[in-house]
Amino acid sequence: PCVVMVWCLVCVLLAAHATAAAALLPAASNLRVDYQSAAVVSSPSAVPRFSWVLPPPVSDAAQRGAGQSAFHISLTTEKGTSVWDARIQSNQTWVSYGGQQALQADTTYHWTLTWFDLNGASSAVSSPPGQFRVGLMTDADWAGADWIGGEQHRQVRGTFELSAADSIVRAQAYVASPGCTVLYINGHQVMDGPNDICAWTQFNKRIKYNTYNITQLLQTGTNVIGVLLGHGMWSHFYKKHPTMRLKLSLTTASGQVLTVTSSAAASTSAPIPSAAAAAAASLPCKWVGTVGFIVSDDPFFGTVTDWTKLDDSWPLPSFTPPADWTAVPAAEAVTGALEALNVQPSRPIRTVHAKTLTPHTANGTTQWIYDFGENVVGVTAINPSIGAPKATIKVLHGELLNPNTSLVQLQNGYQVDMHTIGSSRSLMVPHFTWHGFQYVGIESNDSSVSPKLDSVVVYVEHTDVESTGAIEFVGESEQATLLTKMYDNMRRSQQGNIAQYMPTDCPTREKHGWLGDAQVTAEEALYGFNMGAIYHNYVQIIADTQRASGDVPGVVPDTTLDTAAAAAAKITDISWSAAFVLIPHWMYKYYGDERIVQTHYASLKAFMDNLVATAGQGNLPTFYTWGDWCAVQARALATPATGPSLAAFNFLLSADAMVEMAMLTNHTEDAAYYSQLAKQGRESFAKMFFNTSAGLFNGGYSLDAQSVTAAALRLGGSALPAEPMAKLLSAYEANIKSFDNHLTFGSVGAKHVLPQLTAHGLYRVAFEIATQTSFPSFGFWIQHGATSCWENWSGVADPSHPPQPTHNHIFLCGGLGEWMYRSVAGVEPLLPGYSHFKYAPEVLPGHGLDSVKVQLDTVHGHISGQYTASADAKTVAMQLTVPLSTTATVHVPYLQSAPATFVVREGNTAVWEDGKFVPGAVAGVMSGSASPTGVVLEVQSGVYAFASASA
Repeated sequence: PCVVMVWCLVCVLLAAHATAAAALLPAASNLRVDYQSAAVVSSPSAVPRFSWVLPPPVSDAAQRGAGQSAFHISLTTEKGTSVWDARIQSNQTWVSYGGQQALQADTTYHWTLTWFDLNGASSAVSSPPGQFRVGLMTDADWAGADWIGGEQHRQVRGTFELSAADSIVRAQAYVASPGCTVLYINGHQVMDGPNDICAWTQFNKRIKYNTYNITQLLQTGTNVIGVLLGHGMWSHFYKKHPTMRLKLSLTTASGQVLTVTSSAAASTSAPIPSAAAAAAASLPCKWVGTVGFIVSDDPFFGTVTDWTKLDDSWPLPSFTPPADWTAVPAAEAVTGALEALNVQPSRPIRTVHAKTLTPHTANGTTQWIYDFGENVVGVTAINPSIGAPKATIKVLHGELLNPNTSLVQLQNGYQVDMHTIGSSRSLMVPHFTWHGFQYVGIESNDSSVSPKLDSVVVYVEHTDVESTGAIEFVGESEQATLLTKMYDNMRRSQQGNIAQYMPTDCPTREKHGWLGDAQVTAEEALYGFNMGAIYHNYVQIIADTQRASGDVPGVVPDTTLDTAAAAAAKITDISWSAAFVLIPHWMYKYYGDERIVQTHYASLKAFMDNLVATAGQGNLPTFYTWGDWCAVQARALATPATGPSLAAFNFLLSADAMVEMAMLTNHTEDAAYYSQLAKQGRESFAKMFFNTSAGLFNGGYSLDAQSVTAAALRLGGSALPAEPMAKLLSAYEANIKSFDNHLTFGSVGAKHVLPQLTAHGLYRVAFEIATQTSFPSFGFWIQHGATSCWENWSGVADPSHPPQPTHNHIFLCGGLGEWMYRSVAGVEPLLPGYSHFKYAPEVLPGHGLDSVKVQLDTVHGHISGQYTASADAKTVAMQLTVPLSTTATVHVPYLQSAPATFVVREGNTAVWEDGKFVPGAVAGVMSGSASPTGVVLEVQSGVYAFASASA
């Protein structure tokens, strides 16, 4: 009996344990540090931000309102030593490092997360654990590593020995360069793809280094480090030579750290090593190099490669360097601080194959034209079977064809690669450049060259930011099809212009980080992509270019590095420079990111103080350079007409943002000051820019009204005239109608016109503008075969502006994308990080768009929503998923129903009828109220299905 009782007790305990295990909540997922799954922290003052995503809400209505009440985070070293272990009461799904121990250089950390629901129940521990790397933090950590390279040593290799006794368990490579590098270890290319886009920074302030785990690539005996050095912007703008600084950190099974460094033939004086560096044993490494098989490389002009000079074995231990491989000399030391490239990698994302191949012959030269069917950003890979060894081919890239079907080329000979075919059968891919194009032209004087359709393939390449947003315009109507194409083009241009680890204007002619382009597209990008790391990097570059006055240039990085010239420079157009203030504010709005605000607050304040000090009439800064760039009217008229008002407008938006950021950082006096500044500035705006005779805001021309009136509507309050709003909106609508409901705005108006029309009850007008197909319109581009967003509305050259317009710019489309997410699909964060958001899709029956679906991956979790209007345009069904720990405001439109008879059901139960909310009818629906256009419901987390009806 005793044995039986014991056995029964064991069974009971096992059952209880199984039940408890089964009761664990699902684990958190998508563990990230600094927005990445493999972040590298490198600043001694850096505070990593940890984030995670809670499981999706279940469909059971009884479990609505679920969320996180607390979390437990555990941070350890790779060896399991505890660094930070804390339980924190918070519903936020992110936290900054709060441990007492300083994070150590050259160390990998692991972390796990357990979350607790509102009843205190625990989740399973996250698995696999998250991880991140702390890189080299100070110059002392680079002790023994020289800057090496030069024009005659752009293909280099270092050899070192490892014994069996070394037993390496972790090997990390750190490679710094203001130019470009491709790293090989024992013949294995360490990067993801064939090309590496360089990180362009303000080089006199900071240089980025890459970090690679090379543990699996090392071997006992001789090991070879191979590096190709490219020029990048470092050489193109600043006329510097290729250079690099390298360190390998090798940890043995016994815990000893061995180092291998880039050592020059005549070594430069090295810094005093840090304690960790001093404790490491340095392995001898012999470095030799040659000019290499890359004849020349440039991010604009392209790359010239002589593949006959490539021996594929060069980065292998078996290779014996010939006589022209000589000791690598020291290079000029780079003064910028070294900092890890803590951003998603730039790499080949996908391949595109040609749709057609057409020969075009003119003046005795045949150009073989490949059409890839879409405007892409990346490089072309050529099959060497296209011709005989030693044959040379020219590869030209363009976005358009001439009327005679020849390739339209950019000025200055940009976007041209050349290959001399070698004996290798590997695809010929140009290093250290990238292009924007739809068409590729192949030319050669060698009779052996015979291009075929499969001779060329495109590697689409850009910074690999994950997609976080998607909109589906459901149906096959003309409007749904048009909007789908416009949305796809917008996303293609946005992705293609996230190059060099920052937002850029175009991948062809300039490749610059224009602040105006970044400003008017940032909110669209924050909806659609994981931009946190990109914008942290970009805002730091802006801060590094900040002048002593507080001003920042209109394009970053600064292409001169001339501090004297920068100090003497004029104030930048505020519609551009406002990006410095607005992007950190939007990072807080969309991601709940306080750190970017805290890091740069003093710099943002200095920027604003400078603008105030230069204010003119009405104490309102109005300095401009570019105005409403690429508006429909000629630049000669558009820039001076809209420049002052839109500069003032962006100053006031910046003042509004500073109020919130000052409060966030506990600068309450600053908040009061900026609040008063914004109020007074609005009053001045109304006096300065309201055109009494026209009854709206403009710069003196009817064509200006769309942008300037939208600016006034966005400001609201005392920025608007004393007369009734209806009168202003009537004049605004009449102005738009006078242009046959076509757009007239440029870059600044493109961000604000459609959203402000919608916000003020004129969604129908906004929709008509957005879906036009004749010039000027987004649809005009589509009608002319566009697969991306263009630089101007016509896509043809403007005689007053000589550089030829290009066809992959995002700045005119950013506002369109933002409007699609916020208005058409209806989602907008109302509190930081979508902790409370609005779902209020605009429904316009009878206009060909009866259903829209949206998906958003936010820092709190996945939001999905879809509306479907009935065929008779009288009712609407709405599905919505509200993530755990969040709430939402839902707007159900009346459409053609009378408010008095309007009914809203969730499932089969009425939550609104007889003109009032039905309390407690359905779990999770907390309250309801009537608005002029529909019923507003406040809901908790959960999965909902609403439907309207008429009683």
